[in-house]
Amino acid sequence: MKEQLRKEFLEKRNRLDYSLWESLSIKIQEIFLGSHLYLESNNIMLYSAFRNEVATGVILKKALADGKVVLFPRVEDREEMTARRVSSPKDLVVGSYGILEPSLDCEISTDVDLLLVPGVAFDRLGYRLGYGVGYYDRFLKKSIVKYRVGLAFEFQVIARLPRDNYDERLDYLITEKGILDVFEHPLVE
Repeated sequence: MKEQLRKEFLEKRNRLDYSLWESLSIKIQEIFLGSHLYLESNNIMLYSAFRNEVATGVILKKALADGKVVLFPRVEDREEMTARRVSSPKDLVVGSYGILEPSLDCEISTDVDLLLVPGVAFDRLGYRLGYGVGYYDRFLKKSIVKYRVGLAFEFQVIARLPRDNYDERLDYLITEKGILDVFEHPLVE
């Protein structure tokens, strides 16, 4: 079931033309940057967009300008994911799976206030479908993170995804339509 959903949603996301992907990504990032989630967080872990995921470049630029600690995931030995601090986009190098990640020179941090999580699909209960490797679920299981936030295009969100015991729940989901607090409130504009 997960494999079929993964295939369907990846196909939908891959069909996005560049201008629509860019405009929706900017809108989602602007919603995030105007939220209490961003304003209340000092240590923010972003991700490098891959295969038409929601971009994070606008957030990176603003967070660095605001003096926030910016972290990105790095896959270590193809097993675990760590958070490493970056002070410039130049700190990112092509890493595992062809995704930009911090160089080995970047300091590892265990202090993460807010983690932005990519995904293939999400549900309104706060669960996500990734690529099936489990890096984010393992990272979330062992880390204390105040806010777990998924960034998604509205078409990636469904009522309920199949899930396993190891799947970790997010706190919020942000799409171009607004912020969904998966624990308390319906979608708010």
